[in-house]
Amino acid sequence: MTRFFAILLLSSLLFCLQSCSNPQSVSFQNLRLETLDGKSVDLSVYKGKKIFLNFWATWCGPCRAELPSMAQAQQALGDEYVFLLVSDEAPETLKKFKAQTQMPFVFLHKPTSIKMLGIFSIPQTYLINSKGKVVHDLSGAHDWMGESKMALLKGLE
Repeated sequence: MTRFFAILLLSSLLFCLQSCSNPQSVSFQNLRLETLDGKSVDLSVYKGKKIFLNFWATWCGPCRAELPSMAQAQQALGDEYVFLLVSDEAPETLKKFKAQTQMPFVFLHKPTSIKMLGIFSIPQTYLINSKGKVVHDLSGAHDWMGESKMALLKGLE
């Protein structure tokens, strides 16, 4: 029995490492999201746009710390990107945060746990090109106005 669990754990670890190291293997085609008012949102409505998809939470210190530079990056990039912030917290919690902070993002709710997507730490950001392909997978908080991150954002097709 112990051997079975060891094999299962090792297999899971290898799968995770393979998934995490290859952002192109991540797909959000069937991602079910909702506006904070409960209306369904499909990422296909942003077809042809570059998407900055950030999974976060209001209680997450690093998530909150990167929001100001993220807002500055959104302003600097203009209409080139759509910035989507996704959380599985209650919509009321997200509405309250949005009202208090006045952050300029599109806030979306994931009605089921983000763990179902294989996201086990936040903040987690995915950069999706205009063809709908995930090309970068970035873990942790970042200074989005930093030279390297702006070059990454501007260099996306």
